[in-house]
Amino acid sequence: MGLAGQKVKQRLSEDPNNLAWSNDQSKFGFKMLMKMGWAPGKGLGVNEDGNKEHVKIRLKENTLGLGADKKTTDNWLGNTDAFSQLLADLNSRATESPEPAKEEEPVEEKKEKKKKRKRSKADDDIEESEKKKKKKDKKDKKEKKEKKKSKKDKKESSSSEENEPEQKTTTVLRNA
Repeated sequence: MGLAGQKVKQRLSEDPNNLAWSNDQSKFGFKMLMKMGWAPGKGLGVNEDGNKEHVKIRLKENTLGLGADKKTTDNWLGNTDAFSQLLADLNSRATESPEPAKEEEPVEEKKEKKKKRKRSKADDDIEESEKKKKKKDKKDKKEKKEKKKSKKDKKESSSSEENEPEQKTTTVLRNA
């Protein structure tokens, strides 16, 4: 039905705190705790001062967030004053000190920068070609290694066939 639909509350079972399950001594968790020295009625932890009972559940009847209550929800605008003040300070600083105008670079400096860019582009091309060459060398080495391995395997298989004596196979024919 969407947002305009009737709100349906969830009904809780007869045992909402699941006491039947928590008191069941045949469960895995209960057995593990018993093996580790815990006894019913003792608290959890090294000093046995932790929770003595299981966590209880309850129905959340409002639409506020977890941990929120009506006192905190009414005050959500409380920090907007500080934010507004900060924003005003930043805006005033921006209007007080405008950026100084850029001075035009001499033509000679522009040409030098272009040359540097060209040099760096050429350097990049050299580096790229070196990378390609290294990649190709690695590939060639790998192929040689595979060829060597395959030759070795062929040699071993042929030598093992030669060393094995011929086995006589007997065929038994049966009349059906």
